Amino acid sequence: MPKTKVLMVANWSGSGGTEMYLLGLYKHIDHSRFDVQFLINYYTDDGKPAVQELRKLGATIHKITFSLSHPKSWPNFGKVRQLLKREHYDIVHIHSHYCEPIELMARHYGAKVVVHTHMSGWTGRNSLYTNIKRFGYAAPARFIENRMDARLACSKRAGEFRFRRPNFQLAYNGVEVQAFRYQAAMRHKFRKQLGLADSTTAVLHVGRFAAVKNHPMVVRVFAAYHQIHPDSHLILVGSGPLEAEVRREIAQHNLQAATTIITDMYNVADFYNAADILLLPSIAEGLGIVLVEAQLNGLPCLASDTTPKSVFYNSNTEQLPLSASPNTWSKHLVELAKIGRITPSLQLLQDYDAAHTAEQLEDFYDNLLKSPTK
Repeated sequence: MPKTKVLMVANWSGSGGTEMYLLGLYKHIDHSRFDVQFLINYYTDDGKPAVQELRKLGATIHKITFSLSHPKSWPNFGKVRQLLKREHYDIVHIHSHYCEPIELMARHYGAKVVVHTHMSGWTGRNSLYTNIKRFGYAAPARFIENRMDARLACSKRAGEFRFRRPNFQLAYNGVEVQAFRYQAAMRHKFRKQLGLADSTTAVLHVGRFAAVKNHPMVVRVFAAYHQIHPDSHLILVGSGPLEAEVRREIAQHNLQAATTIITDMYNVADFYNAADILLLPSIAEGLGIVLVEAQLNGLPCLASDTTPKSVFYNSNTEQLPLSASPNTWSKHLVELAKIGRITPSLQLLQDYDAAHTAEQLEDFYDNLLKSPTK
């Protein structure tokens, strides 16, 4: 029996939630039944650890620059068309925005098309120009995507943002749950590397340096907390275009000595072990996979109410509105830090286990191929 041939289409900006989900999926999917290949966008850097690991696992990776939002890349949609024509995929699974030409071409060459959203709001800075551009793109894009064969969303909020109607299914972003289990020995090792005393409260934020992650709020909240608890330290794990701005914000609050920035996000589990609390005041989160990982570690977590409620499992997690003051956020940090780590929810362990989510996707693909093409 021939394998089902699947093309995953995604941006690849490093070791973010979507990238790690796809890596975990590739590790666990049944390769005797599915030939999964990747078409990854211009963000790709072959030096990224996740890309290197995919290659080591034997993945076929097609690297083509493409995006409707970057006119210089438009001619490369011709290369994508050639790929689709040559490879005869059964399913093309889209994980990115600005891919409508690929969706239409994939349908033309006989593939079933799955549109999969991982975000619940626009990233980047707001301006009149960008908002007009987004509106001009969103309406026709939604018209096309709502006519594809299937729609998936990492959360209800992400699905409602992308599709504007309840015509999607939920698909959890599975992770390697065992990798995020709390390990006391690893905590001691990495706190020693960071120069943190046992008494020091380590406040952790994980996320790329981009406007949507709201680093200015992270720094202001920690500044308020640090005034109350001077024996505290902020750990920022991430990289991105706004790193210099974040460093300036830290300097403005005289927090250089109380802050560590780590740009390698690949072994982020090490820092969940080292931390005492996670702070996540994002402007928008499709799912908030960082929150999932932190809860698997048992960490207390304080996140904005822009994060889907469905991802809050453990009793030591809380949401606050972004309109609340940094002082209010800092007071909640104090109370959550008193609770400390707890044993992760059994439901969380089940819902986000990468092996389990891979099995669910296999069943989804099987049923999709049996259904009539729209």
